[in-house]
Amino acid sequence: MCTEANSEEPQDGMVGLDEFPPSTEPERPMIGAILFVFLGAEAFVLVLTHGWDNVVPLGFRLGQVGLLGFWLACGRARWWLRCIAVVVAIPLLAMHVLRNGGYIIFILALAALLITGLTFGLRLLVSLWCRESNEHQTISLKGIFVAMIAAALFFLVLRILSTQFFGNSVIRLVKTVTQYTILGMTLVVQCAVLWAKPTSFHRWWACGGAFAFLAFLGSYYLQEIFEGYALINEWLSVYGIGVISLWIFTYPLDWALREVGWSLVQPNWLVTVRQQRARAGRPETKALGTIPAEISHSTNEAVDFDDIH
Repeated sequence: MCTEANSEEPQDGMVGLDEFPPSTEPERPMIGAILFVFLGAEAFVLVLTHGWDNVVPLGFRLGQVGLLGFWLACGRARWWLRCIAVVVAIPLLAMHVLRNGGYIIFILALAALLITGLTFGLRLLVSLWCRESNEHQTISLKGIFVAMIAAALFFLVLRILSTQFFGNSVIRLVKTVTQYTILGMTLVVQCAVLWAKPTSFHRWWACGGAFAFLAFLGSYYLQEIFEGYALINEWLSVYGIGVISLWIFTYPLDWALREVGWSLVQPNWLVTVRQQRARAGRPETKALGTIPAEISHSTNEAVDFDDIH
């Protein structure tokens, strides 16, 4: 998959959507209109599923939280804007849940944080698989500090879950965390299709669908083994509705934004953009210890988690 992407170049003088030419000026009024339509569609579905006493509303909300967590990690906006948007959006997603609204907010917030971490992990694995240079692998003091805070929060949440919801049952806690991780990785894989170039979209999408099916079977049988029972309709609703909602909302949204010079993800997260940038910016010098200022500057920006705009 990655080796084929390396050899593909734009033909007939046309610039691919994944290259994001710097001369393209984003059409901000159109971007605002697209986001308005997207948010309106989200609100319509939330109102439509208001009061449904089944797992369909939960599956839809988990799918949209998957998009939020993914966007929090690599969205094309300043990091503080992404944080504010996620903090505001999660309570809105749980607003129409009639029962256990506070618990749903708690679960959705945990899911968003989990998916954000899984997004960074998956991007690292993709870079290793493609053998590409990935500036997000760079270790910095800021990254170490953030990782320590994330680890502390993770173990604090595990402690709260083990005492409040599982009665200190370690086995049930491990089973639940494993199921959430499988579901979170499934949602991240669906969103990771946006990292591919348009010519590889269908292959990435097919891999994402196959991963979702295998993850669904794994979660179902995990529940069957640990609990002795599992309702396949509930698991199918959670995975099916979550994945399909991502397909319906995420892919058309990103396509529409790219048509007006924007995107959901930062350009330096795309697989082929990194390789093209590395080839274009490779210095023609024999000095091994010299690092061009342009490459050094872009690396610092990436480590700082700031967008290029």
